[in-house]
Amino acid sequence: MRRVVISLFLVLFTGCSGSRSLFLKDRSLIVPGKSAEGFFLGDKLLPVSSVLKPADVIGEELRKVIKDIINSDFDHIYYIKDYSIIFLKEDRIVAIGGLHTEDRVTIDAQKLADGALAFVIAYGNRYLKIIRDNENKIYLYEKYGIAVFDDLSDDSIDMYIVFFPR
Repeated sequence: MRRVVISLFLVLFTGCSGSRSLFLKDRSLIVPGKSAEGFFLGDKLLPVSSVLKPADVIGEELRKVIKDIINSDFDHIYYIKDYSIIFLKEDRIVAIGGLHTEDRVTIDAQKLADGALAFVIAYGNRYLKIIRDNENKIYLYEKYGIAVFDDLSDDSIDMYIVFFPR
């Protein structure tokens, strides 16, 4: 019996070592400043045919806003319809945008489905910067490397972006 218990603990501890491969397996896990949607910041994206120029996907005004949020320019976008947007600079991932927020959770156990207000309460006001555009809001945490978007200020998180913290 004791061998079974020890074997079980060994399996659990080696499988939950906090390694990078564990983060990549769980697409619902968001690690601000590090990873999301199964991608890691700084990784080189293997050549894929669906990499687009930013001008083909987003307007210049939105590109400027995203550039300011992530504090980096990007030269290509890898878009997975209704799922995610990967921002690339010289084939390296500089930011990861998630478009599917219903079943996403941060490493700090904050569910995005709980809404923007719950997110702000969990992460606090100390490093918060709010960007407003008419009825839309972006809650930006530069220090943590995450921003959440609340279109129409209806307390729902419609999109998020993970980027290198500053």
